Amino acid sequence: TVLWKEIPLYTFWSGDKKILYIWWIHGNETGTVSLMHQWILDLHDNVLSIPNNVSIHIIPCLNIDWYKVAQQCPDYFSWGRKGKFNANQIDLNRNFPTSNWSAYATMFIANKEYHVSWWHNPASEPEISCLLHFLHQENIKTVYVYHNRWATVMSDFSVYTNYLTQEYATKSWYKIFSEDERNRWWDNKKTWHFTIWGQENNVSVVEIELESRWQSERRRNKPALWNSLSL
Repeated sequence: TVLWKEIPLYTFWSGDKKILYIWWIHGNETGTVSLMHQWILDLHDNVLSIPNNVSIHIIPCLNIDWYKVAQQCPDYFSWGRKGKFNANQIDLNRNFPTSNWSAYATMFIANKEYHVSWWHNPASEPEISCLLHFLHQENIKTVYVYHNRWATVMSDFSVYTNYLTQEYATKSWYKIFSEDERNRWWDNKKTWHFTIWGQENNVSVVEIELESRWQSERRRNKPALWNSLSL
């Protein structure tokens, strides 16, 4: 990371079908980390239930540097304003090298408008650089990335990603973010986003938004997570 912390990675099994789960790109979304711990424990305790053809990779916390900042902020549990960015004050989810990348943008956090910079070039941050290197090195084509707090599942609406999104929504009872909603949101705020990078690089990126900022929602996600291994 920016502060020279190692980013942990957990791997289960060694099949040809590789799936990556990423929690906590944004440091103010701590509920996703709780879900990650429970998913790792579920896999550990039920390792014989994992399909033989899959290789599961889990990055439980990409934005490690700002986790404690988010937790220690006095207003965290009311709005979660602090901790969204990394130690360079960059939103990691807007640091991907996409065709619509730009150095400046307007973000809305806790209903307030912020003018922000994404640094001098895409993939400038070590967290994103490492992530992209890992995706390329392992040739991973399926990624589930977790945020909060919209209670939705988002797809780029390519055929396979849309199928994965439908399956996750069915098992978790989260709402599917419609194509019209997605287009309106992306036109305004979702530039340089991981899902866009996936679409442009033939990687299926499914974005899951939990409903709570600090709860794991394990019961809601567990069936969808296990189901994702057999799709």
